[in-house]
Amino acid sequence: MAAIKEFDAVLLETEDVASAMRQFTFSTPEDFSFSAGQFIMATVPKSDGTTVQRAYSITSQPETKGRIDICFKFVPEGIASTHFQRLKAGDTVRMKGPFGLMKLSGNECKEDTVFIGVGAGVAPLRSMIKELLSKGCDKRIVMISGFRTEKDIAYDAEFRALQEKHRNFSYHLTLSAPIDPSAKNHRGRVQAIIPEAVPKDFKGMFYLCGMSAMTEEVTAILDSLGVDKRRIKHERFN
Repeated sequence: MAAIKEFDAVLLETEDVASAMRQFTFSTPEDFSFSAGQFIMATVPKSDGTTVQRAYSITSQPETKGRIDICFKFVPEGIASTHFQRLKAGDTVRMKGPFGLMKLSGNECKEDTVFIGVGAGVAPLRSMIKELLSKGCDKRIVMISGFRTEKDIAYDAEFRALQEKHRNFSYHLTLSAPIDPSAKNHRGRVQAIIPEAVPKDFKGMFYLCGMSAMTEEVTAILDSLGVDKRRIKHERFN
């Protein structure tokens, strides 16, 4: 288990990955380590001089030392959103971590794996998927991503490239409120395409990340399909 550390992280660069989602690359101590799927806590200053803590998923891979990527969805007038939007390269953020129990079980290279994420919930799953593929795991890996509109889609080109490169990886994108009615993507919530995307003979692990309502509904669907709850891990937020 990685030791929890507290440190000042320096912002190195940013990249907009969706209309309201940005990836931040921060420096970390060389001995900072984490498991794919975990998150860090960031200290965010308020206008009254006090601070609040906010959790952000790590979307980079564990073997990358000295830096991490976190994915951030902006919330209008949010305390953290206002602060992070103002950050520029060289600014520092006090961080602590890693935290989180949604980690790879260690058996993924021996059995199939399904990842289901909505919105910013795709961030830790990206880290986990790239971790498995970089290890050469050849069992089936399924990614189901859900967003509201085309403007909200994150990491789509990257997942499609991974699907082209790795025959054992399949990627499914669905939009609940597409702007273009003729779009070829799936339409609806991730819950609706589980029967199509998940292999009929699937016996592996499920990893879910997103709003509480989604993780609860998907867990109920999987339960109705006879999936052992011990094979379901999730990270949820409100």
